[in-house]
Amino acid sequence: MNKSDFNYVYYRYVDLAHYVANSVVHDYHLAQDVCQEIFIKLYLNINGLDEERVKGWILVTAENTAIDFLRKRDRLRECPGDDGGNLYKGKVPDLDEMQRSIEVKEFGHRLFCALHEKNPDWYEIVMGLDVAELPAKEVARRLGISIANLRVKHHRAREWLKNNFGIGYQELL
Repeated sequence: MNKSDFNYVYYRYVDLAHYVANSVVHDYHLAQDVCQEIFIKLYLNINGLDEERVKGWILVTAENTAIDFLRKRDRLRECPGDDGGNLYKGKVPDLDEMQRSIEVKEFGHRLFCALHEKNPDWYEIVMGLDVAELPAKEVARRLGISIANLRVKHHRAREWLKNNFGIGYQELL
């Protein structure tokens, strides 16, 4: 394929790419941003793509890019002041607030490291369901298990967290 084929490919697959992105991010406008990113990548790499594989490439790239956008959004959500405005919004943050924020982040780091050491599947399940808020069907598909098995493992992971970290873990999830 070459760059002259781009318009044809764009108009043929833009709705499909948007559907896949929206099914992952569950936000119409964020899905549009994902589509824009996908077709920028396509335009830059179109010379190396085979015509029969373009649809598959777009589907895989749409899902992966949407997941990357979710991770980026979740990371930005964790950072104080990263809500699009300036950091302090006209006032200096309270020292106790800042210290509490640091303590919560350190607690979260310890909690997730311990969970990953205990059982990597539990870690993936908690990160997928509770942190990234992905649908249970998607998390189960990625781990290659049934939804019923996913729910059992999710319950066991949360029980382990409650027993080992007390009530404080619920603030993070």
